[in-house]
Amino acid sequence: MLLILLPSIFLCTVAVCYALSWLWRRLDILSRLDQLSAGLWLRLPVGLQHRLVYLFDSEGRQQAVHRQVNSWAALLLGALSGALLSGQFILLAGAILVLLLHISRVRGQFARKQHKIKMELPDFSDLLAMMIAAGIPLIPALARVAEACEGGLLAAEISRVNYQLRQGTPFSEALQRLALQYRLPLLNEWTGMLIQGHKQGSSLVTTLRFQSLQMRQQLLNEAEKRAQEAPVKLLFPLMTCFFPVNFLIILGPIVLQISEGGF
Repeated sequence: MLLILLPSIFLCTVAVCYALSWLWRRLDILSRLDQLSAGLWLRLPVGLQHRLVYLFDSEGRQQAVHRQVNSWAALLLGALSGALLSGQFILLAGAILVLLLHISRVRGQFARKQHKIKMELPDFSDLLAMMIAAGIPLIPALARVAEACEGGLLAAEISRVNYQLRQGTPFSEALQRLALQYRLPLLNEWTGMLIQGHKQGSSLVTTLRFQSLQMRQQLLNEAEKRAQEAPVKLLFPLMTCFFPVNFLIILGPIVLQISEGGF
């Protein structure tokens, strides 16, 4: 009996899976869900859309952020429904925690990339000034510096800008995309200066060197500010972790002796 039952169950399972797969392709459910997701996304207020894009796609590279946002919304609704039906609200708390961890990971990666861009920009600007001073035009100079700094994040982004230029994208538009992607004041000023120099055809050697000095000074000021804030930030861990242990070690024996009736 078992030899007949097991193959029958296996064949029924295969048949059901095949039927569901055929029905999925026939009804084109994936495209219908995508259309529904896009429609729901367009109904959201513009300000909320920008905020969600900033949370789920900080770099602004995804073409369809609404899919990710609606997927997380469906997950939260599913967790809420399961929590209401079963009374286990830990499911909802777990889903919210996973969502917050995902957002934190995306924001953390973006912040680290912003920091890398800020640290690489002064040296890149100096090398670009050297190339232009040697008589190389701006766009080929950008390409050569990107090749020389291969492995850096800014060099990779400039290489992507050069690829866009080869595809026919205007120089100003390609650099504006880079500035909008990282939303850094230093990068905005740097790209604006390059766009202005490219339009006017003027030499950027002096300006690039002066701006690199300013950027290094600004980075130094930020490092000094963080160093001055360090004692204040260390105060809470010292008060909550270090001092209580010291007081326990110092006063513990005295308290024990007093409790036993003598010193």
